[in-house]
Parts: sequence; C-alpha cells; structure tokens
Amino acid sequence: MPLYRAARELINMQLESGDFPQQEHIGSFNSSSYFTYGNYWNLYPIWALGEFHRRLVANKK
Repeated sequence: MPLYRAARELINMQLESGDFPQQEHIGSFNSSSYFTYGNYWNLYPIWALGEFHRRLVANKK
C-alpha cells in the first residue's frame, strides 16, 4: 500500500495554513540567481493527492 503511505505522508506534512513546507528556493537561473514562485511548492502535493483520490474513487466504481 505504498500509495496510501505516500498520501498519508503528504497530508501529515501539510501546515495548518494549508500550505506545504517551503524550501529556500525553487530553482536557479544561470547557476547564480535563485527564485521562488508564490504557490509553486503547493502544486505537486495537491496534484498528487487529487490524482490519488481520483484513482481511489475510480477503483470503487
């Protein structure tokens, strides 16, 4: 049940504000300029949880 464990881990990582923990920077440009995007760190965990839910519901039908 690795997918259930992964989903539980993502849910447990989520902060009370609804955000997920943020790294200091998201990416780099030209190996010297670091940048971050406002909600970028939330995109993939929410996407993964949504996909997990979609597949879970599809399997129950």
